[in-house]
Amino acid sequence: MKRIIIAAVCLVLAISLAVFGFLNLRKITRELTDSAARVIAVAETQDKQAVLTELQTFSEKFAKHKKMLGAFVNHSELDEADILMRGLQDKAEQESYAELAEDLRELQYHFSHLHDTELPKFENIF
Repeated sequence: MKRIIIAAVCLVLAISLAVFGFLNLRKITRELTDSAARVIAVAETQDKQAVLTELQTFSEKFAKHKKMLGAFVNHSELDEADILMRGLQDKAEQESYAELAEDLRELQYHFSHLHDTELPKFENIF
């Protein structure tokens, strides 16, 4: 009987951790997607200082959440987002706002894709 109880507790713990990880990943990807949208909106105004400020905030959020993302998602997908992040600062300083917005939209796609690949769907499992 003890073994059944221990097995049940372990199962509940594992499921709880998986649900927590999924909900946390959803929160993180939404936060990063919204932050990227704010940078795009500011880039459309073409105010260099405001763009750099919003971009700095976005970069800090990404750096803060990068470790947690690395624990739950495929590293190659996270590396693609990281490569895009590296070029954003240069594009903002060169006032290439169209290219900056394009890269940010691609990052938004990557963040939503990170979330979608972790959904418990049949095609994600098999």
